[in-house]
Amino acid sequence: MDINDKEKEASAEFDPVLLKTLQELKAVEKREASNAAIRKKMKNRKEKTSKESKELNKYVKYSLVIWPILIMLFIFTKPEAIVINDKKNEAQAQEIMQYLSNNFGVKGSTASWFIEIDGINIYQNDKNRYIEVLTTLEKDAEGIVTASSLCGAVSNYWYNHSSELDGIRIRGVGNKIIGHQYSVSSPCS
Repeated sequence: MDINDKEKEASAEFDPVLLKTLQELKAVEKREASNAAIRKKMKNRKEKTSKESKELNKYVKYSLVIWPILIMLFIFTKPEAIVINDKKNEAQAQEIMQYLSNNFGVKGSTASWFIEIDGINIYQNDKNRYIEVLTTLEKDAEGIVTASSLCGAVSNYWYNHSSELDGIRIRGVGNKIIGHQYSVSSPCS
């Protein structure tokens, strides 16, 4: 006989003490059932939190290993463009040198920067193709002014071939960039 049956029997006999005791037992059973449900929920949450924590710890460990490797790769790999020694680049470099010679290297009216040119290369990487003028200029105030003038002269050539090229770099002593232009419409700097 369960509590509900006893409660009905007690109420039928009008035993108030037994009826009250049975009602209290029923309330206790409800509380215990509710507490059991709460304990089960708490246990499930604890297990879920523990599982998530273990997963997070795993990712933290992986990141502690991967980040130093990525930083080392970034530090020790040179992102400079690689010289592509194909015939087209060589021919265009010679064409630029010929253009500068014809327009700025004429005897009697040679530009002051013309004698500073050591060579011209077309450098290319995955995304860009640009002109690099190698010079004997120092990276000082005078060298930067001269590089700017040289860059302007090369820019005239670039203006007519902009669909093929993405920029100009003027390199000085120690292979330092002392002048550049990365847009046909921007000034050399």
